[in-house]
Amino acid sequence: MDVDFRYGFPSKQAEVISKHYGFEKIAEFTRLVKVLRSGNYLKRLVKQRFLAGAISIPADFLLRLRSMNILWASGNVFQSDSLENSYHLVDTLWNQITQQNLLMGERSSEYLDWRYFKCPTDKYKVFGVRDKDNALQGVMVYLLQNKRAEIVDLICPDYEDTTTIHSLLTNFEKYCFSIPVDSIAITIIGSEGIIRHLLSMGYSYREHQTSLLINAGQNKDLRPIQRP
Repeated sequence: MDVDFRYGFPSKQAEVISKHYGFEKIAEFTRLVKVLRSGNYLKRLVKQRFLAGAISIPADFLLRLRSMNILWASGNVFQSDSLENSYHLVDTLWNQITQQNLLMGERSSEYLDWRYFKCPTDKYKVFGVRDKDNALQGVMVYLLQNKRAEIVDLICPDYEDTTTIHSLLTNFEKYCFSIPVDSIAITIIGSEGIIRHLLSMGYSYREHQTSLLINAGQNKDLRPIQRP
């Protein structure tokens, strides 16, 4: 087969076999979740619904108290069901982003519109933060499912500078507290700096990490990502 490279997301057992056939791990997907409301989680553990409800009151207070310590954020928030009236802001942001690693794919407004907002099955939403000059600091695409906010894309000028990511996520968390959302989930690839910051914000690991393996053949430009 005449292709530039092959890639896959094998299970832990298959990863060893894949490496034997020339595949190399270049990054890992890490899923993190932050619980905002405990009621539905406690109902799975406590059979008595009344008791679960009673326990959830102080538990939610503690969750909110923990968040209050890190919910400082700047910027003007906007949210929408599409990129309408925001195309130029997204493209200006995208043009500021250099190729930070080999896994950085296109994130123009045209791509986001095609990938998410023209999807016939899922209703994606966009959440962003602007600065005082109305320039876009960062933007994310998310999906609401079963009282969970699933962040599926996050775009900011510098992924190693957690200031913008913190502002974006804390503003988003404030928004989620105002609607019936029990938790926020996000999957990160390749950046331990972001993962450490999310853990400090109260996010926790979920599920096992999934590896991205690639067989590049003679293509020497494709190398494992050097994590900060």
